[in-house]
Amino acid sequence: MASVAFHDRVKMEGVSVSGTSSLDPSGGTAPDGFLSIGGTFGFPDISASDGALYPLAIVNTSDLTEWEIGLYRWDNGSQVFTRNTTPSIVLASSNSGSWVSFTAGSDKDVFLVSPAEVNTLCAAASTGQFIDAVKPISISFSGTFAAPDDVAVRSEVGNVGAAQTERYVMEVSTTDDTETEAATILLPASASIAHVHYRVVARVTSGSSPFAAKALTGEFVVTYDGSSRTLVGTPVQTVTGEDAGLSSAAVAINQSASVTQINVTGLASTSIAWAFAVDVLYSE
Repeated sequence: MASVAFHDRVKMEGVSVSGTSSLDPSGGTAPDGFLSIGGTFGFPDISASDGALYPLAIVNTSDLTEWEIGLYRWDNGSQVFTRNTTPSIVLASSNSGSWVSFTAGSDKDVFLVSPAEVNTLCAAASTGQFIDAVKPISISFSGTFAAPDDVAVRSEVGNVGAAQTERYVMEVSTTDDTETEAATILLPASASIAHVHYRVVARVTSGSSPFAAKALTGEFVVTYDGSSRTLVGTPVQTVTGEDAGLSSAAVAINQSASVTQINVTGLASTSIAWAFAVDVLYSE
């Protein structure tokens, strides 16, 4: 898996980018207070590492409607940054989230950035609703959380070719026996098959069975035929341990044509803290 490289204060002006071709940094210059990055040519302040991925933002200063943020791979042989296409990793752009075909010219500003799509843990609204919780490469988790400090965090991500794996850690709280959305998995349109494995621990924090605990694991497979997503077979779930006070607390999988939901059902008049570790493996 290629590493993602970050550096501070990197900005280049007057860089040549045309269409969806590679980015040649050799003609760009760093304004005062900033650093340049590149290879042998242009004598940059920072030498790029061969094969490493760099999160770059490109803006056409002659036409501000042309911009994109994505991961670019440094090619030491050709001395250019190439758009990463296996898989395609464009995080945001003026072309509806796809790579931009830039107007030719040496009038592009290039920044090395820490993209919001990669690093933001999502601000919580007053309702405790987390929206689009860390959406790297178009898989997102969202749910209703009991307190603003509950988070859904992507802790690992890796890919090789068209295969992608991601791991999320999250918390949810329930206070009654209403089925509650814990997470919504929004797989990218390019994912033809996905295997999801989850581990859950739950603990009563207040109620008739204080400190009662439950642990379970589960897994399921989702496929996509180009128009809708369906579960393959029946989701598998195994209770690895539980106290009697939590025997009826449950985790369920709900599949629609476009999204997969992981829901929890607690107990009436009982506060339960749920913790999830969710692993997603998918392939195009």
